[in-house]
Amino acid sequence: MTSGWILRLMLLTALGGLPGCALWSRTPTQSSLVMPTISDGNLVIIADFPLPSDEAARKQVESLRGDLAQTLQVPMEDVPIQVHLYRNVDDYRAVMAQRFPQLTGRRAAFIHDASGTHIYAHWSDQVVTDLRHELTHAYLYENVGTLPLWLDEGLAEYFETPPQPGRINPEHLPTLTAALQSGGWRPNLDRLATLDRPETMTQLDYAEAWLWTHYLMSGPHRGLVTARLAAESRQELVDPISLQIRHGNPNVELAATQYLTTISQR
Repeated sequence: MTSGWILRLMLLTALGGLPGCALWSRTPTQSSLVMPTISDGNLVIIADFPLPSDEAARKQVESLRGDLAQTLQVPMEDVPIQVHLYRNVDDYRAVMAQRFPQLTGRRAAFIHDASGTHIYAHWSDQVVTDLRHELTHAYLYENVGTLPLWLDEGLAEYFETPPQPGRINPEHLPTLTAALQSGGWRPNLDRLATLDRPETMTQLDYAEAWLWTHYLMSGPHRGLVTARLAAESRQELVDPISLQIRHGNPNVELAATQYLTTISQR
């Protein structure tokens, strides 16, 4: 199947027969919109508004699967993923509050249930970042399996930024630098590895997950990440990656702290 978006520009409220779409009762004013002629693909975009024509944004989302496969050295199958987009943030929040109350407050979410794989998001200036983040979760889940939460979120934070020199997340670096300079925080892989629910993670936890992933992907530990993902995709039993990292460097927290200082000065 070729890469691309199947843009199904239909009112969400008109899709009562599809699982996970119509979430409240409302009389639609229009049953469908004109479908543009574009290439087929695994991403099915279901929106309640006509999507703007933005070639750059489309390519940044479409290129993610190849980015993941090349960087992580794991084949990423062309799995079908439904992306539910809402123009109005209040409509999006109402959907999340009704169906996924534990995820209330998030700009976007990845859901896998009996009806398939879904991404929910609302249109904003951060929509490309949000889609790349949640689609990273989706592709990893479908092609690798369940990962430790810190690594799963760290990879999503890492890949939400389109490929660029340094691959720095502009949101997390100043957060981490300020926390380090305050003297009240240091990277702590063991603590981070104990977190097992996304809703318990703070903004600093997400930033630290990104830091550990960026540190691992930028140095000699990169092979640990790619080997772990390959083993998971083969359903092999392996030691926790945090133990493997510490075995390679007992002072890994110090190394991560020094790494943060280095990249913050670039």
